[in-house]
Amino acid sequence: MLVVEPFFDRILKAGTGHLVSPFVTEMPDGLFAIYYSATRSWARSNAATIKAFREALADAAVYLEKNPESARQILAKATRLPPDVIASVTLPTLRLQVPLNDVKYWSDTLLAQGMILSLIHISMVSVVQREWAAKNPRASYKDKLTVEAVLNSRMIAYPLRILQCCLVTDGGGALILTSADRAADFPHKPVYVLGTGESVETPVVSQMESFNSSRAWRVSGAQAFREAGITPRDVDHLMIYDAFAHLPLYGLCDLGFMPVSYTHLDVYKRQARWFEAVDHGQLDPEHRAELARRGRHRDGRFAGGQGRCV
Repeated sequence: MLVVEPFFDRILKAGTGHLVSPFVTEMPDGLFAIYYSATRSWARSNAATIKAFREALADAAVYLEKNPESARQILAKATRLPPDVIASVTLPTLRLQVPLNDVKYWSDTLLAQGMILSLIHISMVSVVQREWAAKNPRASYKDKLTVEAVLNSRMIAYPLRILQCCLVTDGGGALILTSADRAADFPHKPVYVLGTGESVETPVVSQMESFNSSRAWRVSGAQAFREAGITPRDVDHLMIYDAFAHLPLYGLCDLGFMPVSYTHLDVYKRQARWFEAVDHGQLDPEHRAELARRGRHRDGRFAGGQGRCV
């Protein structure tokens, strides 16, 4: 739980909690940790409300500076805290202008921890997948998409919007397996399975080790490559389970086709390299692997049971 004064000090003294991380002391001096924010569309539609809110904050800042004791009385009435606690409270400093460096600090921190990715780039995945799905006569959706349309679609679970999520079009399918000796009698050239891998990290996304990478992809991929006796550089054709917009990124990086890093700069660079590959329908020349882009899961139709690496 994230707790601020005066509650933090009272919790420690009462022994009902303990300090996990003194995050405030680790932040740069003068950095603000609490902001009021709104979406661009809401701000445009409620400009008068925002103007009035900013004016009220400006009045409050002046009042706090000129009437600190009166402000403490108001705080005591609102919180019902005892006088000794109110006397020890540091009154807030209200600032209406947010410095660019403050915004950069928090965005860099979120990127470094894998909590946010480039929303425009992730949206571009849906746009490209829709283009490929439109080539399939049995696709559920064929209308052309734009990045703006994806970003303005209904939010499902941040940061994924409905146009970045998988369709519910589950069906059934069968894969016929036989021995290599028996396959030699077939009229068509068989496909040989050299290696397989299977792994489950967690049944709940919020319990993943990192949102920036999938341990299940790493484990199953390593098993399949080890069993097959090959490496990513030996692969000529790659088909990745792409139900949600972020999954191709997991597949490319966690299966070893692109480097994985947890620094915000490298996260951005690896995204840029992948989307450049998408634009050209293949991975970068260094790996020389064709990337199959069918858009079959985001906008087409698919059968379940593809959570394995073969």
